[in-house]
Amino acid sequence: VIGKPEPAVFRAIVASVGVPDETVVVIGDNPDADMVAARRAGLRSVLVLTGVADRAMLATLDGERRPDAVVADPAELGALLARWLS
Repeated sequence: VIGKPEPAVFRAIVASVGVPDETVVVIGDNPDADMVAARRAGLRSVLVLTGVADRAMLATLDGERRPDAVVADPAELGALLARWLS
């Protein structure tokens, strides 16, 4: 199956660019698609609260749906990535 939450598309992208998994971050706004696919592919994930998810939903996220980090907006995302990549 191709398409989120199946990890095949993420695995293919990572393989095609030839970078280590630990340098890849999946950024998305949907816990059921983006975060699950990232977990299944073994990649870090960041949930951005500008789409499907909101702060109230965070308490319900568990298992594969739980991201490695949560940010409110693109500015916060930029700061997080700067910390992770430094």
